[in-house]
Amino acid sequence: MMVQEIEKSVDRALIPALQELTTISLPENKTQRALLERYLMRATPDRPLRLFAGSCPDYAHDGAQYTHEGISDDVPFLTEVHLRCDLPLLEVLDTYDIPYLYTIMVADVEAMDSFFCERFTDGDRDKFMQLCRGSMCKTAIALDHIKASRELSGDLKSSSFFEEFGHGHFMELQHAYTQVLAQRYVQDERFNARVSADTTARRPMYRRMYPHMFKPDIPFLQRDEFLAQRTMRTMAQYLALGRCIGEYDHAVVISHPTTNKGTYNDRNKFLLPGDDPRIQQPIVPVLSMNTSIY
Repeated sequence: MMVQEIEKSVDRALIPALQELTTISLPENKTQRALLERYLMRATPDRPLRLFAGSCPDYAHDGAQYTHEGISDDVPFLTEVHLRCDLPLLEVLDTYDIPYLYTIMVADVEAMDSFFCERFTDGDRDKFMQLCRGSMCKTAIALDHIKASRELSGDLKSSSFFEEFGHGHFMELQHAYTQVLAQRYVQDERFNARVSADTTARRPMYRRMYPHMFKPDIPFLQRDEFLAQRTMRTMAQYLALGRCIGEYDHAVVISHPTTNKGTYNDRNKFLLPGDDPRIQQPIVPVLSMNTSIY
């Protein structure tokens, strides 16, 4: 009885403290919010709260947003913004003695994309992966400094999509979701409209990512189809990422502002061959970073 009273007291104090954060927003979805609160109360040193944040590779930026003019092996811009925005959350968890493991992952999966690989490393996939590993190592150094200087009690981990979930496992899932989305795009007008709306919302970013597709000599329909395919490619990544993260206990996502924020938990709408429709895919609470850099 005494343990239950302590948990309720912590719950009453902790949630308002999290709600007061200005850099991170809690899930608006009631199911996700309830899961987050449950994970917070059940976290133990052996089964900590698992916080996952994905980050682009170290693409070029101007200090405010990505310009996508090149790639390097430093701490990625999105990682820097995550660390700045996520740190207050970690400090609140420390204050309330919530055990946690914070993992920030560079998206080395981008090296498998033929377009990005050709644009940024002249088709040299090994070089692209090497740059991502360099970013991962430098991020680890930054995390060690943050942990020591802020005296954080939780664990901070620098990783990558492939390091965390396995190259074969992640790519198999992404490929499978890509096929499911492609079929839905042809057959479902509502999904077609969703892809179109997402593509329109992402157009300013696409102008920086794919400048060759916005040249006057590119036919309108060709450009639209190319961009729609890129939108679905990204959606497939988020579906695969949500599924991989959902395989962990007490797992939570910290997402940057993106049209794909809801896609982490859209896996029940886009079942893979072999998925039992009677069994719900695990829901992953998604926290939102309040700073946009795209």
